[in-house]
Amino acid sequence: MGELWRTCFIDCTGHPKVPDPHGPLVLVNPVLLHHSGAEVGREGCLSLPEITANVERPVEIAVAFHDVEGDRQEVEASGFEARVILHEMDHLDGVLILDRVRSLALDVFARKNRSSR
Repeated sequence: MGELWRTCFIDCTGHPKVPDPHGPLVLVNPVLLHHSGAEVGREGCLSLPEITANVERPVEIAVAFHDVEGDRQEVEASGFEARVILHEMDHLDGVLILDRVRSLALDVFARKNRSSR
């Protein structure tokens, strides 16, 4: 029978908070190998388009995964790119940013109207 794949796509190319991105990454069955540091940052999510939330995440990570050819790879990331990778890996486990906030009353905010873009 078939195999189950947990897959996410990340690309921080061109984002001002990621001066040296890894480029497009397809992570098949990613596993967090290492993390260090912690930082609270504001996150938005396409699954919850009306809000943003303060979420604490590690500052530096190492992740093992398979690429689309099935070869095992590892990537080390820091800062915003690490946050994006962990955010997407959370989705693979059914975890949303609301599951990561310390306080629903203090750490969740209505998203500002962005229709003027």
